[in-house]
Amino acid sequence: MNRKLVTDKQTLFNTYRNRVCPCHPLRWKFPCVSLFVAILILLCSTGCSKSPHELAEKLPGKDISGEKSAHKATQEEPLTDLLKLDKREQEMAGIKTTEVKKETISKVVEFPAEIDFDQTKIFSISSPIDGKVIKVNCNQGDMIKPGAILAEIENPQTIGQIFKVNTQFNGFVTRRLINPPMWVNRGSILFEVVDTSKLWGIIHLYPEEAQEIKTGQKVLFVLSDGSQILEGEINYVSPSIDPSTRTIEARAAVDNPGNIQAHIYAVAQVTTDKKRDALVIPESAIFPEDFGKIVFTMEKDAFRKRLIETGIKRDGKIEVVHGLEEGNLLLIEGAYQLKNLTFKSKGSGEEEELEGR
Repeated sequence: MNRKLVTDKQTLFNTYRNRVCPCHPLRWKFPCVSLFVAILILLCSTGCSKSPHELAEKLPGKDISGEKSAHKATQEEPLTDLLKLDKREQEMAGIKTTEVKKETISKVVEFPAEIDFDQTKIFSISSPIDGKVIKVNCNQGDMIKPGAILAEIENPQTIGQIFKVNTQFNGFVTRRLINPPMWVNRGSILFEVVDTSKLWGIIHLYPEEAQEIKTGQKVLFVLSDGSQILEGEINYVSPSIDPSTRTIEARAAVDNPGNIQAHIYAVAQVTTDKKRDALVIPESAIFPEDFGKIVFTMEKDAFRKRLIETGIKRDGKIEVVHGLEEGNLLLIEGAYQLKNLTFKSKGSGEEEELEGR
């Protein structure tokens, strides 16, 4: 064993023994334990006198001043709603914009409806003379044209003189009341027919829906088979509720193109509001957020988040009543590619992720 090493250990032990109280029981029996306790007490007293921050400053490689600066910048940095992209990044994201313009937009509400005959166009055809019915040329359910001969009646006073009963309009025979060789009196009802050149579009409304419907409003009736669309105008809204259906009836007169059958179902599209010179944008450009609806506009090479208020919605377009101006460049494509980029929302102090579509 190295003699010098032994001498150093002995010197250290003697030094410790001289510093410890002579009456301490551990001075001679447990010198190592006493040394360890002394060192531990010294370290604790030194550590307790320093704050965690002061201790961290003395750690090698720890730049506490940088953390202070970052924290201060986070507190004082102004929030922004702009995201800048260069031309190449815009091309990679597939950015497309459109200019916000003013146009006319209408609010259209849909209701169940059916097409029926115009009840004001139902007529009774009577006999012009007393006589005997010798011929009937139509049956119930037949369609008739102007000038069509419906029946022939023989004059009893002049045997062989025949009176022909005809009509002056396009129609539909709803009732046939005679057969040969019946005797009829002058004024007797022979047929009941309806003029089919005009039809009624009858709309069934619940009471809360009827508040939006007024006379003079434009309406389109889309037939259930999708074959035709009939255009009309509301001319009647019932003041009472039908006790059997608990609905309110509204109706409009429409032209019959000539082949529409009565009692066919349809969807009524009523224009309840119409605005001219409204700011209108594609509905797909809007993104829902917890605090409202937002869009993105382009300003040079930056994109701005805007909170908007909307109004009338129709056919994939929507009116913007607040938050945009005419001429703004609106982002309509590329938002999905930007969904992983974050925008700082004004007033929230938190970064919110762009919801892509």
